[in-house]
Amino acid sequence: MATLDPVPSVVDGTTFRRQTPAGTVRVTVTSQDGRPFEVFIFLGRAGSETQSFCEALGRMLSAFLRVESPVPPPDRLKLAADQLTGIGGANQVGFGPNRVLSVVDAIGQILRDYPDAMEEAALDPPTASSV
Repeated sequence: MATLDPVPSVVDGTTFRRQTPAGTVRVTVTSQDGRPFEVFIFLGRAGSETQSFCEALGRMLSAFLRVESPVPPPDRLKLAADQLTGIGGANQVGFGPNRVLSVVDAIGQILRDYPDAMEEAALDPPTASSV
């Protein structure tokens, strides 16, 4: 039976926001030893159907990252992003490279952009005046 890596008592995380046709989605990616470890997704009010689907997707992505595998977690995150990016819904927001086809597309875009965002943050950490 597959086992998941245990969750330590303290993990670092970064939260990303993106506009979607259903409102602003917030995706938090936690990391352990510099690798993505868990994903939390928030959209709408607690208890809503939309939020329940976001929580379920976050749990599945987290399990995908935490399960033992010969595929390293960053590559698994990219695989997940590739599957989610481009899924359309009834409405879309934005234009050109900023276009978001659905909530799921936004989540995929965030996961796709996560490695570059973390690299940029490491090169240019926030200062007290920019926070």
